[in-house]
Order: sequence, then C-alpha cells, then structure tokens
Amino acid sequence: MSIFSDLSIVLWKSERFRHRKCDTAGTFCFFLPRLVVATLKKKVAMTTNRIHEQLNEPLANYLRTHRLKTGFTQHELATVLGYMSHMAVSRHERQESIPALVVALSYETVYGVPVSEIFAGLARTVESKVEAQLAEYQTYLGTRSAAGPRAASVARKLEWLSERRRSGYT
Repeated sequence: MSIFSDLSIVLWKSERFRHRKCDTAGTFCFFLPRLVVATLKKKVAMTTNRIHEQLNEPLANYLRTHRLKTGFTQHELATVLGYMSHMAVSRHERQESIPALVVALSYETVYGVPVSEIFAGLARTVESKVEAQLAEYQTYLGTRSAAGPRAASVARKLEWLSERRRSGYT
C-alpha cells in the first residue's frame, strides 16, 4: 500500500474534505490538516527503518548511530582515524564503501563495540554467503574419491566440517 493510497483514505474519511477536490496521485494538497501532514512526513521518513524492523534485519552498519552517541562530528572522527577529510567516514556511514580492516578495527577501538556489531548487516550477509560456500564445498568433498594420495587431507577436511556443524556453529 502506498503513501498516497493512505492519504486518499484519510481524505475521504475526513469531514473537512468531502466536498473539496484533491490530487492524491502524486502531489500534496495545500489544505491538508496538520495531523495528516505530520503522519505523511513520519511515513516517508521511517520507510527504510520499518522495512528493516518488519524483516528483523539489521542495518548494514551502525556507524552513524555510534558516532552520534559519542557526540563526534564526522570531521572529528576522521581526524581520530587518521583521515584528512570527513568524506571517508561519510562514505562508510552511507554504505557507499566498506572500510579497510585496519579502519574497521579502529572503529571497534573508538566505540568499544565489536566490528561484527558495528557492521551487523554486513556481518550477517558475509556469514550466510560463507556458510553456503562451506556447505557446497563439503558436498564437493563428499563426492571425491576416498582413495589416493590426498584421501587423508579430504577426510580431515570432511571431519572438521562435520564437527563444525555438530557444534552448532552454523
């Protein structure tokens, strides 16, 4: 359901607008009551967060959240991290680039929060992809012949993968 269909429902239910015409196809009316305008602004602003909340998915990173908790500006944080400009911090916060490992560990040190929590969405994505690749590799190893010079190596890898699954890591 779009924002504009919600708007038309509100408009038709309202006594104030029963005899007025309003274009709800894409433009806002100037005579909307303040309550409706506030509701629409909240819906537009919270669309992304609601999607993540409904799917129980974390954001790709929580850099901005942690920076705002500390009270640092992007420029101040960039200086602490050794950057000459705030642009790298800005790109990291907007998920336009992924920081190098050294910078990610620096974020961990500054905020006192593990990298996997700062980059929760990215960590979840990486984890699911690696788990899928490990499962595919285990299947591949299972189809290989148990004879030959590398049989012991294949058996050791299969044992490690099986133990990993039994321990509940996946």
